[in-house]
Amino acid sequence: MNAIRFKWNESAFSAGYIVTIKNLTTSELTIGTTNGTEIEMALTKNAHYSWSVKTKSSLNSLTLESDIWKFYNAGEATSSYAPYPAQLTSPLMETKFNASAGKTNLVWIGDDPDRDILSFDVYFGTISNPTLYKEGYTATTISVNVTTATTYYWKIITKDRSGNKSESAVFKFTIL
Repeated sequence: MNAIRFKWNESAFSAGYIVTIKNLTTSELTIGTTNGTEIEMALTKNAHYSWSVKTKSSLNSLTLESDIWKFYNAGEATSSYAPYPAQLTSPLMETKFNASAGKTNLVWIGDDPDRDILSFDVYFGTISNPTLYKEGYTATTISVNVTTATTYYWKIITKDRSGNKSESAVFKFTIL
């Protein structure tokens, strides 16, 4: 919530003013009354509104209403940057090697300008567009089972706390 000050011109022979503010998303009405030509009202941030002013004549029963104006009550200014694509460090692209005990480690470096990396999704398999192997992983090394005479592909999707994400290149390696 934040306080918004509304101002308008004085109406001759006014017996007071009624300010009506409508949240255009929820249709919630906020109504305020004053004898002056301004009023401050607390409104929800990040919302669209309309507002108008009514006045009753002090001479007769006539009620006048202003035009209806619209505005957006902005929230706090924030900036969030997507993480850099993970740097795949091992095995490197086109590497061919013997795996010890049918296992190898996938190793990468994650970086984010905001320093708010949440997790990594590891994609790994024997097809050039590898499938999801491990979701929401928080380390930067993972052991995978491999078979001799097989080519593997892998990539990493890095996610941050603001919902941003980035995708690395797909790397290919072969177990001899």
